[in-house]
Amino acid sequence: MQAITNNRTPRSALSIGLLVCSAVWFVGVGAWYATSASKDGWSETPLFWMLILTVTPVMCIIGGVALVIARRQSRFTWFDWCALGAASIAVVLGCLLVTMVMGSMHAMGI
Repeated sequence: MQAITNNRTPRSALSIGLLVCSAVWFVGVGAWYATSASKDGWSETPLFWMLILTVTPVMCIIGGVALVIARRQSRFTWFDWCALGAASIAVVLGCLLVTMVMGSMHAMGI
């Protein structure tokens, strides 16, 4: 934890990273939704976008924890709160998407 608080990264770098990560996740959801018109839309989604949908929520969690640790001594700005909000929305919706896909796979007998 000392490494995060002692380095000299710009104050908004973690917030920008969280916003970019959550924006990429929402683009991945758009790609998934565009290909989900078929009966089995999850398997029609390209592998790249499936990786984006599964990896970016984890990156949002890690980035959010790093932001909270880095801001322990100072107050959050509105930009930090927006970044944390966007990241938490991506994580919650990502969990819902995984639950929905697992339920549909269970219903198909996979």
